[in-house]
Amino acid sequence: MPSNEIAAQIRAAVAAVAKQREFLNWLKEEKVGDGLVLLNNSFIFRQKLKTIKSDLYLGVPVRTSSHLGVSNVVVARGIAFNSDFKFVDLKGMKKLEVQEYSGPRNLDHPIS
Repeated sequence: MPSNEIAAQIRAAVAAVAKQREFLNWLKEEKVGDGLVLLNNSFIFRQKLKTIKSDLYLGVPVRTSSHLGVSNVVVARGIAFNSDFKFVDLKGMKKLEVQEYSGPRNLDHPIS
């Protein structure tokens, strides 16, 4: 499968997550402003397991809870969390390495 098709499927999956009841409920409770909403990259939390979790997270830029940039998926590194979703404000984003997701090939190179 071409990398542009993979990237399109990932963007569509992120957009689908943003429509899920669990996400919408979380978004209602979370104080969201300018920043990023990150998605956990695992279906299980690995605290006591001997597996390696990727340090890359998919995320979407956000301005308010009703202004999500789901078509502008990013990849972030430099944070760990054990919840399904995580909001990172602009100040917290300065500690992260973030780049726009353009396909699987850009993950072969370090985020700069």
